Amino acid sequence: MKKVLVLHLLLVAFVTGVFISPAAAYTANNLDELGAIYDEHFGEDFGEVEVNGTWIYWETDTLTGESWIMIGDQSAHIDINDREAVILLVAQELGIPLTSAGSLDEPTSASATTSRLVFTELVVPTVQTTTEKNRQAAQKAQGAVRTFGGSLRTEWVDKAGDENGMVSGFNLGLAYDVDNFTFGVMLPYDYFDFDSFSANRIGSILFGQYHLSLTEELEATFTANLNYMFTDDFLLFGKEDDFSTFGGGLSAGLRYSQELYELGCGVSYQYNQDDVDLEDDSQDLVKLGANVGYRVTPDQVVNLFGTWTYDATNYKYDYGDTDYFEIGTEYRANFSDTWALNVGYRKVVDLEDYDSDMVYLGTTWQF
Repeated sequence: MKKVLVLHLLLVAFVTGVFISPAAAYTANNLDELGAIYDEHFGEDFGEVEVNGTWIYWETDTLTGESWIMIGDQSAHIDINDREAVILLVAQELGIPLTSAGSLDEPTSASATTSRLVFTELVVPTVQTTTEKNRQAAQKAQGAVRTFGGSLRTEWVDKAGDENGMVSGFNLGLAYDVDNFTFGVMLPYDYFDFDSFSANRIGSILFGQYHLSLTEELEATFTANLNYMFTDDFLLFGKEDDFSTFGGGLSAGLRYSQELYELGCGVSYQYNQDDVDLEDDSQDLVKLGANVGYRVTPDQVVNLFGTWTYDATNYKYDYGDTDYFEIGTEYRANFSDTWALNVGYRKVVDLEDYDSDMVYLGTTWQF
């Protein structure tokens, strides 16, 4: 049966090649460029197109509705109208990386961003200066609402197929402490400026955290969070779309404190779901990491940190390597009892088709 199918498609290819003018040749380096080719050519019951030097033929049986596609010398039954399936099949056959500006499995995705913010701001935050730490303790004792995690950030991203760009944004956190509990919200915003698209993303992360003092120097924390993100005009397989991301997670952290230094480590699990019409529309992310901070003076501290993200999602399609490390450093300084400034650098490593460098600048006013 497969041989008959291949011969039939070869006959179609021969007939179209003889009686129809040659199709245009295209180059595609990522899923977004493949999506644009699909939208231009795959609206007919049969046709042909050349992509990256390989001919692609397809035909639909008008009686049964069954359709076939032939990519080079490989043929398969597939619903030609299933845009996602066709694009991913062509990408796999042509060796095009299954990453793009709109990939939901990358460190810039809404779920990955949520996971990072929860981990770095709540589970294993960077070490504060002695002045900041004392001021925060006073705020907790007074029962006042406090700010945290306020920062501006810019991330430069290089991906496969020269799909490069920049993600700029900010984050602001508000927290309220009651006995051993902390409740609060984080409000992140990101602006995507890539070669092929631009988009905005805004959201909120609600959390509750329990602090358990094990010894005078050792404290454990347990955190639960719920989150929602909205993204407009994002590029998904070459088509702009608005979508929402919602989910939550559980985390645990451990912190050992001394006068001159602090050590922290933690683990976090986050589940998120996107309301997009794709087979792979959810993520299960596990994060492990640690931070060490050394207080140079009571008003200055230097942090070094590293995290590992494990993507436990059971994807339908093979997206290659989706696990990665993040390493970085941060410097914090107090200029008064109520005003602190921090500047940091973070880098994503160990991904074959993705590289990024983030710089962030933050400030905190403690009233």
